Amino acid sequence: MFERYTEKARRVIFFARYECSQYGSPEIDPQHMLIALTREAPSLLRRVLEPDLSIQDIRSELEKFIPRGIRIPTSAEVPLSEDSKKVLLLAVEESERSGNLHVGPEHILLGLFMDGESPAARILKRAGRDITTIRDLVLEPPSVPEGAPAADAGTRPPGEVMATLEKFLARIRSGDPPELPLPLANNALVVDWKGLLYRGQNEINKSARAVFGLYSGMDVKCSLVRVLDGPDKTFVAIVLWFNVTPDLDASKPGHVMTVVLGQEIEDWLVWYVQVTPMVITT
Repeated sequence: MFERYTEKARRVIFFARYECSQYGSPEIDPQHMLIALTREAPSLLRRVLEPDLSIQDIRSELEKFIPRGIRIPTSAEVPLSEDSKKVLLLAVEESERSGNLHVGPEHILLGLFMDGESPAARILKRAGRDITTIRDLVLEPPSVPEGAPAADAGTRPPGEVMATLEKFLARIRSGDPPELPLPLANNALVVDWKGLLYRGQNEINKSARAVFGLYSGMDVKCSLVRVLDGPDKTFVAIVLWFNVTPDLDASKPGHVMTVVLGQEIEDWLVWYVQVTPMVITT
């Protein structure tokens, strides 16, 4: 379902699912998606909202409409509500309308804005702007003042986190993951470059050659971009893979791999992996 989504857009869905589990909500609603955008794309939201409406204000207002229950494990499957499915469909339509091959956070935001009378849509419409104005605001790249400080890279991850990440990447690159189990959590999830979902440590390890075999080629290279703070004491690693050539594609595309690492008892393990294909040049 998410083959066309950019890595940042997939992270929005991941954070929406996380927020849903924390509130104990039975479904992922548009409200969870808008909260996820406050995490993943706050600058995008600030372009369209009232100047005096802070990110915390958005969350506080949305919480009034989010059903609460017993907290759900983050590894449990939580379905998208019908309203959320509509939002994602609208996001794809907005992407196609603007001539993009991929769906980004800006298209999800447009989908939320167009989603009728949901609480998320009402908050987005408070500024009184029409859809044409919103499109102009979110589809235009924001200007960056000269000399503006770089974004904060976050807290330096513990050595144990980096050791687990390095072990995970080394075993993928070696081509031997079937013989050497990957450092995965019991309820780990993997979304491969085709958008196929693999669930649980056993299933992922059994399917490791099919899922990760592309990354053991002689010409394949990887580069760790950064490791960021994630929700609930996790870390999110962004890894670029170069010269990945599924189906012998001569264009030498690359993959962006998002790896979420979390702690189980005393061990740091891989909780979630998501791959987005795109052309990456060195």
